[in-house]
Amino acid sequence: MRGDGRVHVLFFTSALGGGGAEKHLVRVANALDRGRFRVSVAVARGGGSYEGELAADVAYHPLPGGRMRNAMLPLRRLLRTERPDVLCSFMDHANCIALLASRGLADGPAVVAGVQNPPSTSLNRVLGPIRGAIKAGMRALYPRADAVVALSRGVGDELERMIPGVAGRLAVIPNAGMDDAPAAPSGVTNRSMETDGPVLVACGRLVPQKDYPVLLRALARVREQLPARLRILGEGPLRAELQALAASLGVADAVSWEGFQPDPTRYMAAADVFVLSSAYEGFGNVIVEAMAAGAPVVATDCPYGPGEILEGGRHGVLVPPGDPGAFADALLRVLRDPALRERLRAAGLARVAAYAPAAIAGEYGRLFQDVLAARAAAPVRGAGARGAEKTAFNGRTE
Repeated sequence: MRGDGRVHVLFFTSALGGGGAEKHLVRVANALDRGRFRVSVAVARGGGSYEGELAADVAYHPLPGGRMRNAMLPLRRLLRTERPDVLCSFMDHANCIALLASRGLADGPAVVAGVQNPPSTSLNRVLGPIRGAIKAGMRALYPRADAVVALSRGVGDELERMIPGVAGRLAVIPNAGMDDAPAAPSGVTNRSMETDGPVLVACGRLVPQKDYPVLLRALARVREQLPARLRILGEGPLRAELQALAASLGVADAVSWEGFQPDPTRYMAAADVFVLSSAYEGFGNVIVEAMAAGAPVVATDCPYGPGEILEGGRHGVLVPPGDPGAFADALLRVLRDPALRERLRAAGLARVAAYAPAAIAGEYGRLFQDVLAARAAAPVRGAGARGAEKTAFNGRTE
């Protein structure tokens, strides 16, 4: 602790925009207890769509260079000038840069590395040489972190299998999956699509991970019995391919491509059912956002996150990933049963308190203080020189 006696936490990632990890960072940064913590944020690239959501007292540092591969030296200079007590990064490439930038600094920060996707699948999206470099960096550097945070138990299990050295410093803390006050559905209602049928809402980038072909095929089956329509919130490289698939399935007129929406909760609040068709997730922020907005949820039981959030189906309906028939059957069951929809809404609203920003920021705050206490008790300083044992971490650590 320096200056005013509060712990100075510097968060770091690639940019503040476009994804669940970035939204999670903003929510935690804003919600940390200001009586105990002073907060800064650094990004490799400025201009993200979530920048305006940072609290006014959060110091913001877009690094020169504009790309993650150019961020290490600027981040190291920032660490020397700002002298944070804790450097908390999110996403694997940012974690590697953070650990390299802090390495060997005199009186350097404790480093907490946040892993937001299962390594077995997320690394497959990266080009071969870069993928190899990130994987090698994770194996070499993650055991040097003071703590590694997995956002779900499944991701934590993968990390321990891939990098056994993280086992003693692994914490499981879910994402802050909702805003404190979800927006009311002003300007977006079921009627705005000029249909008397039910409206489904999906939210996520148009990429293979989200497996929208399964959802479109399920929609085609549902529409054989109900005039359902689908709103897709998100943008991405597969848009033209997915639109062509919708046309070939005969559902092009039933799908509304809404693009990226900075406030998806107003759409979720107007949904008869929120749907998630992902092949894999690290967590599934949008499920929590949808439940907070009062939407019943039907989601794939993919690795990892949806099953943990919905507690095996207690708070929403889970279906096997990659199975449009099972997805369609679940949707028809929920859409035809108003009492079931109401039970799912109530169950979802009861569940989301566990993922509120204040609750999750409290868990991060306890972890930050734990790793600082462990460092103070150890004889040698340096990033990752000694990680706190997992039994010393917060209650979600397993």
